[in-house]
Amino acid sequence: MLNKYLTYNADNSITFIGSDLTIKITKRFENYGMLSIGDNVQALAIFELCVDGGPSRGFFLPAKITMIPSEITEITENGQSFYKLIFKKGDTFIKSRRVVKNGQIAYIVFAEFVEKGYCPNFISYEHRAFLFDIVQQVTGTRIPAEHAMFEIIFAHLSRDRKNVYMTYRLTDMKDTPLQLALKDVAHATTSVTAKLVGGYLSDALTVATVNHADNISPIEELLRV
Repeated sequence: MLNKYLTYNADNSITFIGSDLTIKITKRFENYGMLSIGDNVQALAIFELCVDGGPSRGFFLPAKITMIPSEITEITENGQSFYKLIFKKGDTFIKSRRVVKNGQIAYIVFAEFVEKGYCPNFISYEHRAFLFDIVQQVTGTRIPAEHAMFEIIFAHLSRDRKNVYMTYRLTDMKDTPLQLALKDVAHATTSVTAKLVGGYLSDALTVATVNHADNISPIEELLRV
């Protein structure tokens, strides 16, 4: 859908030819050296965008790109800070289609989307398990884990927004899932043992006391023998 608003130039740049393009980039990328604001914007190309007043969509390219928007402002939504970039007709959306392979981006995606739980809503539940397939392809990084492992991780961390203890796959899947952080020991763990052997012991003790486990895990059966 975005392609019809873009022109690919001989110098490898990409020009926006629509009326208005708005991009929201999380300021958290600054923590990794993946976002800098100056005469142009250099950023990790994972963001939400809206073209000519249409619906919001996602853009997922695990590479650092340079953009030259007409306007840059800072905004806050749902307690999170973003840079809002506004492109007008003729602005440079991407200065060069040639990107540098950067293995650090694989860590950034894992840290943000899995460890800290900041997976954007524009990435659907069905597509989350394939993120690292794209990351490996673009960055050239080899991740020593099978694809099925990421399916298991995202299936476990995706929860019902109305009941954080229910995995999303057991709901009617009509609403967007709530993404737990991998380090969220209070909600991501499913057994008392898992809570107590993890970090954040004080939080784990409180949750283990208040929310009783309905089932005993196989590892707990083994430990009790």
